[in-house]
Amino acid sequence: MRMASLLVFALVALVSCVAALAPLHIAPVDKVIMGSYIVVLHANVSDEAKEVHMNKFKASKSFSVQATWTIINGYHAVIADPAVLRVLLEDDAVVDYVEEDALASISYIKEEPAAGGQSANIKAAEPFVDSVATQNNLPGGLWGLGRIWQSSRGALTSYRYWASAGAGTDVYILDTGLNAAHVEFTGRVVTGANFVTGDTNWPGTADGNGHGTHVASTSAGTTYGVAKKASVIPVKVLSSSGSGAWSGIISGVDWVATSYRNRRRPSVANMSLGGGATASLDTAVTNAIAAGVSFVVAAGNDNANACNYSPARTQNAITVGSTTNADARSSFSNFGNCVDIFAPGSNILGAWYGSATATSTISGTSMASPHVCGAVSLYMGHFEPPNGQTPAIVKSTLSSRATSNVVTNPGTGSPNRLLFTSTTQ
Repeated sequence: MRMASLLVFALVALVSCVAALAPLHIAPVDKVIMGSYIVVLHANVSDEAKEVHMNKFKASKSFSVQATWTIINGYHAVIADPAVLRVLLEDDAVVDYVEEDALASISYIKEEPAAGGQSANIKAAEPFVDSVATQNNLPGGLWGLGRIWQSSRGALTSYRYWASAGAGTDVYILDTGLNAAHVEFTGRVVTGANFVTGDTNWPGTADGNGHGTHVASTSAGTTYGVAKKASVIPVKVLSSSGSGAWSGIISGVDWVATSYRNRRRPSVANMSLGGGATASLDTAVTNAIAAGVSFVVAAGNDNANACNYSPARTQNAITVGSTTNADARSSFSNFGNCVDIFAPGSNILGAWYGSATATSTISGTSMASPHVCGAVSLYMGHFEPPNGQTPAIVKSTLSSRATSNVVTNPGTGSPNRLLFTSTTQ
């Protein structure tokens, strides 16, 4: 299969000697989806010009548009003939670049299941009167809840939080789907969207893996979650195997931005997934943030520089590394100056798929990211709208409130900041 990809690249390289071509970005050998391409057009290309461009190829049986996007100026196409790809790349007045589509995957380490817009003028939001609630007698797997409300680590057996608990906010979970029947989400699940094909045993946004349900429960579960009253919106971009195409993930980000424009509620999206660096997804996430949705993303589990991975390297997203219950960087967690904050991610208890009460204890930056996602929801729900809560304000607030210099071995270039959900104003 990879030989075919190399032949495409060789053909394009040969033609580049005699014609100007848009760049073709080659995906990693073990992740590439043969014949699937993400076509990104220049930002100033109009909808009419885009249609003219696509119509040049629609007559070919070797060219098929699978999705078009508004969050980036581009589309997803299946192109079976290298000659058609060559002609498309020659249309460089319209085409900015083309990427080989590839697989992304969830960012966690499975363990044994348990029983059963940017703003130029950043200003402080105005708080409303909000009481403080306490969840006592936390089991060991919920140590993360016990840690995030304390600036100095003490007993990790209770969780103090604003009683508004994210009410009135939307939490989008771009993941493997959701076990919507789980007791953790009763009455708070909003219809989402599915961008996975071929997962016939788990139709719609149903979760056939467990990862998405776990992530959602850490962000917004009634018992296991940070923001216990937030609405949960599943956006299925990964299959039951835990992987999904970048093109489908971009479609998911595109859908989130559209949903946000329609619902007009304070919103945060979590992406506990990742893969190699891809400019198209980074741009999509950046544009969705500019539209008004905060994005919280996992740093990745390779014990490597997060700046080498997408969406972890996306500048305006909130990129999260993982810590243990001893405030050490988890051995698997990525690091570096693309990380914005650390949060609990080792041995985290959460909801699972299979039944209304299923649970699992797992580890990863996938588990750290939803702690921060829930904190964003908690923060947004605490401040009475309208208050200018742009993603830039949210990110700045998390950074300024974080506990400094308590993470041991944060990694070269990492900020030494640990999530802190202070209940003081």
